[in-house]
Amino acid sequence: MDFIVAEWFGVTIIRPNNLITNILVGITGFFLYKLIAQKNEQNLSWITWWSFFFLFVGLGTALGGMAHAFNYEYPHVLHTQSDHFAWAVAGLGLYFGERTRSVWGKFTEVIGWVAVVKLLLFFVLLLGLIFYKFDGFNSFDVVRWNATFSMFIILFATYFWLHRVEKINSLFYFLLGFGIMLIDIPIYNYQLKLHTWIDHHDLGHFLQIISLFIFYLGVNEEIINSRTAEVRHLAE
Repeated sequence: MDFIVAEWFGVTIIRPNNLITNILVGITGFFLYKLIAQKNEQNLSWITWWSFFFLFVGLGTALGGMAHAFNYEYPHVLHTQSDHFAWAVAGLGLYFGERTRSVWGKFTEVIGWVAVVKLLLFFVLLLGLIFYKFDGFNSFDVVRWNATFSMFIILFATYFWLHRVEKINSLFYFLLGFGIMLIDIPIYNYQLKLHTWIDHHDLGHFLQIISLFIFYLGVNEEIINSRTAEVRHLAE
């Protein structure tokens, strides 16, 4: 057996180390959600979407960790149903991130519709995985493909366009966050680990936490710029 199995308070938990780091991602997402919600004094809709991005991505990750951890004790309820539910929640979070800038011009409007189509396709695939089993197919790959397309195509294209056209300087933070997330690819593929209790899943979760904080810095800069622009407008 290449993973840890522990018994806490009479309950068998699979990969408790992964459960802990999954929950840490969830706590991070909720913390950043609260920070952005408090700073959105202008009640800007696109900033609200960003707060939902952090909340749902964190919640989906935490639910996924719980589904795998308690699979031995509650295989049907937590693994078959809640696992896919966790993926759906995280996918919805990614969608919120994709739609944050969909009203900033024709290009981002098109990207917004691409995000809608991708979300519907993602949910259709999830339903297919619930009712059908495909031999030799890793169902989690659907989640990975969805996240990769979301972060490295939709969001990257949107912010690159906005940086060129609208001169939004927060592109640096998002590029840095994307770069850190890329590190997880070789870690996951080669299943690298630092310790028995810190495997490739845990390393990926740590990178995800760092990326979320960097994305937050980018959103926070946009909030500050929006406040500055409003003050200038009022001064005129």
